[in-house]
Amino acid sequence: MAVIDRLVLDYNPFKKNCEQVSMRATLSYFGLDLIIDNKNQVHCIEINGQNSGSKGFVEAYGEDIVRKNIFQILDSFGLPVTIYVSASKKEESDQWAQEAFGVKTVNYPKLRLQLCKEAMGKPDLSDKDYCHLEALLDPDAHAAHRQAFYKLSAERMGLVSPDSSSDSISLIRNFNQAEGIIWNNTAYDLPFDEGRFIVMNSRWIEGITKKKNISGMMMFPYSVSANLHPGFSKDILEKNRKFLGESLKKYFRQGFDKVVFKPLDGSLGQGVSVFTINDIVDCNFSVRRSFLEKIDAPDKYFPEDVAENLNYLKARTSGVILQPFIESKQFRSSQTGQDHLASIRYSLLAESNHSWMSFHNLGGYARLAPEPLGNSRKSQVANLATGAYAERLSERDQRKIEIWIRKAIPNFYRRALRIFHGNLDVDVINYIAVEDKRNYQQPWLWI
Repeated sequence: MAVIDRLVLDYNPFKKNCEQVSMRATLSYFGLDLIIDNKNQVHCIEINGQNSGSKGFVEAYGEDIVRKNIFQILDSFGLPVTIYVSASKKEESDQWAQEAFGVKTVNYPKLRLQLCKEAMGKPDLSDKDYCHLEALLDPDAHAAHRQAFYKLSAERMGLVSPDSSSDSISLIRNFNQAEGIIWNNTAYDLPFDEGRFIVMNSRWIEGITKKKNISGMMMFPYSVSANLHPGFSKDILEKNRKFLGESLKKYFRQGFDKVVFKPLDGSLGQGVSVFTINDIVDCNFSVRRSFLEKIDAPDKYFPEDVAENLNYLKARTSGVILQPFIESKQFRSSQTGQDHLASIRYSLLAESNHSWMSFHNLGGYARLAPEPLGNSRKSQVANLATGAYAERLSERDQRKIEIWIRKAIPNFYRRALRIFHGNLDVDVINYIAVEDKRNYQQPWLWI
């Protein structure tokens, strides 16, 4: 079905569906990437979902305060809690939660392999023998085996039945209607039955966090403005040079002199590249030929770490995000004794129960760029995977962020709750179209 075929013409039925689905009971864990600028204003760079890392909290505070806080909050609902993890190490590290709160931690890859064996009718096979037998199955037998596995997984884990529509969504309006709470803390897309369980980060809400352009639109006006470009190769940039020039002109007139390019589907700071606007365009905002030549052969023109990021960015096929580079206020490092730029990772748990929402602040830390103030990439990009320092937040910054959250996150979460189909791009376009009809005044109020 073409995109145009799914656009809303009569917005009333769409609005009604939005209202209905937004009344469900939910829990969502978010890791916000924030900047506090030189004027002490808070800006949201991006929103990360249920697998937001907590390594920095251990580094800054000596313990994983976020995971500890989450388990305490989950325990307060009085429901059985099951957490699916991807590794034995994580399973072992959460053992204390099982002892303290009765949390059930499940190693999903291990469970998955056991269910595969049972679906074959051979539960006692060794891992090696199972893999050998599976490889010998003909196509029809393999398809039947997969179907038996999916059916068994649905029964044992509470997944949606394979026979159900992938676009359907069941509603639990109150927590007392749920059989339990499930946190899929793995990289697997597991369709748990949201008509039976409160699922941390429902599929639609988690899907929003995985698309930077969509989460930015849903966070507006509290997010940093962004433009989506089809790619970063020389040919694509040249083909879209007019659009790029217009985007940079807009940012320049807003007072920015630098921009950042990053992959739409990136993580761990990979591909994040900062340029001055003057590097990219001339005084007429025409893309410089010299810039295109440098992008075509980054190893020839840039330091090794910069060239590596540019090559990663060029290889992305899903698109590239262009944003103004917002310079943070200065943070003094306890390790270097010097001032650094920094971004902030702040974690929170969002809760909705029928028509009521609340937000639990879990804590945050500052990620200081690996190098002190300067013009190198390592002085401008702060990510733990590339050597950033984790520092505790000051009480003043903590209070400032909590005040910002009270304004910004209800705005984002109410919108997120109203998205109910699998095609996020189209539904967000429809949602914005409904807002533009001015039958909408605030994210929590339809009229």
